[in-house]
Amino acid sequence: MEFQIFSKYPRLKYGLSQKADGPMKLGIMGSEANRSRFFEAVGADKVASAEICHGRSAPRANLADAGKIIARADGLVTSARNLFLSVTVADCFPVYFFDAPSQTVGLAHAGWRGIAAGIITGIIKTMAVDPKNILCGIGPGIRQDHFEIKGDVAAVFGGYSDNISNRQGKIFLDLPEVITKQLLAAGLQSANIEAAEECTYCEAGKYFSYRRDHPEQMQAMAAYIGLTG
Repeated sequence: MEFQIFSKYPRLKYGLSQKADGPMKLGIMGSEANRSRFFEAVGADKVASAEICHGRSAPRANLADAGKIIARADGLVTSARNLFLSVTVADCFPVYFFDAPSQTVGLAHAGWRGIAAGIITGIIKTMAVDPKNILCGIGPGIRQDHFEIKGDVAAVFGGYSDNISNRQGKIFLDLPEVITKQLLAAGLQSANIEAAEECTYCEAGKYFSYRRDHPEQMQAMAAYIGLTG
């Protein structure tokens, strides 16, 4: 996974683990070893991780938070060099933020609950920069063809009717388009937003997918972002 909008910044490091790297969900047996191997392989020595609670909290992290799990957070922001932020996802979208003038990065875990709660605007507010300068990459997640919802969730997203479709009596929601609309409403420029086209549900050999697999124990990928130097 690569975003062209980030290609001019060699000190910006970001990515997403794959199924072959093993489950990365915090607190699951074996995940700590998987995470250690993965972060070592990508050169992320100091990592601050969001707990994930499907809300909008996106606090700022600093070097003192390295190795910690930030409680009740679904996103993190930092301007510290060599500190990597991490969230876990398994159909939800990792959303990567970078502001070059202030050298600030952010990372959000964006599922439908967090998106509805305001995690996208929460990250931008914590970054406290001019949104016109923010670059944003929307990572792999479950795409509309496979994200079936019920009427109660559709009602939550009533303001995004253009991103809701009905097929054979079923309702489907286009989450990356909702994220994009929220980014634009927050002041980001469309040219500074890029979305990966990969669907976690479709890529069975590459990504975990909760909707596809319904595992007894949660399996997830780890997303990360940070600035070196």
